[in-house]
Amino acid sequence: MSAHRHRRPTMRVRSACTAVLGILVLGIAACGGEETTGPPIAADSDLPAAAKQEGVVSWYTSLPEQYSKVIADKFTEKYGIPVDLFVTGSMGLQNKLAEEANAGRLGADVFHSSYPPSFVLLKEEGLLATYDSPEYEAYPPDYVDPDRTYGTFRATGVVIAYNPEALGGTPPPTRWQDLADPRYRGMIAAADPQYGGTQFIADHMLVQKYGEDLLRGIAAQQPQLVDSQSAEANLIITGERAIGIDMNDYEAWSSKYRRGAPIEYVYPEDHVTVVPGYLAVLEDAPHPNAARLLHNYLLSAEAQKIVQDEVGAYSTRRDAEPIEGRPAFSSLPVTQPDWKQLGEDTTAIQDQLNDLMRQPQ
Repeated sequence: MSAHRHRRPTMRVRSACTAVLGILVLGIAACGGEETTGPPIAADSDLPAAAKQEGVVSWYTSLPEQYSKVIADKFTEKYGIPVDLFVTGSMGLQNKLAEEANAGRLGADVFHSSYPPSFVLLKEEGLLATYDSPEYEAYPPDYVDPDRTYGTFRATGVVIAYNPEALGGTPPPTRWQDLADPRYRGMIAAADPQYGGTQFIADHMLVQKYGEDLLRGIAAQQPQLVDSQSAEANLIITGERAIGIDMNDYEAWSSKYRRGAPIEYVYPEDHVTVVPGYLAVLEDAPHPNAARLLHNYLLSAEAQKIVQDEVGAYSTRRDAEPIEGRPAFSSLPVTQPDWKQLGEDTTAIQDQLNDLMRQPQ
């Protein structure tokens, strides 16, 4: 199996989304009129044999390599089919697919990302295959596209994390509105919403629920903005900052339970932003049978157990077991935006969030 490492993209979210909107349309126009005939699609029961004949499967994913490689290796061990991994952040994956569409040649068989607007756009442009996976029956309808072009590989909750020692006896925040309390001034770290999808979505949801005044109040606390949630976690672990305000729950969970770091976290009482990490087969997948086999495996109980036990991310399968130290997924007060609207309004929202988080002190 080959794996490709790529640095986290440092372009603005709005620039990436805008580029994708334009380039995908150009790519589809460029491909229009060309008809390609791929291998015939086998019945689900015949996928293992048909996939074996195709010889390989390509998986583009935003799941960090230390996790995605474990799952890919399990698939290869089970079916004897190597997985060609391309791993980078959600925004980098958008750009990668856009470039390939523009060139008229998609290299991905299966696509996974934690930026849902990407899937809405790709579906509208006809780049996702309609495939009614047998695994979808195990998932609630809210986490499967009604047209069966994508399902949910993992779900990420956004938490407030903190270092008890660095708080110095100050009670930790338990609600989003607590973060504007002046006693936390100078204690807060935050992932910059211009760099990644999860924090962009989380900050947008705070504005939607509480209005702009909450982010203004947080900005007045002089938060230290960093370019990734891993960097945010490191600031909390080292005690340089006491509170991380928009951390992925699996990052906090892994820090505490896998690394033994001095970090605690809470799912805020008032609302929890949950970002689904969707999974899809590409319409023109070079290896369509292997793509469907991998897609089914990634949604299976076997792979989803790895998602929970090793990654620490939630599975949305109905039969998923609870994760140690975490509330049941069904118990979270989940709030999600309109993904299509979010994608269409990305530029305006990005400007709004940047202005709010970078107010003069």
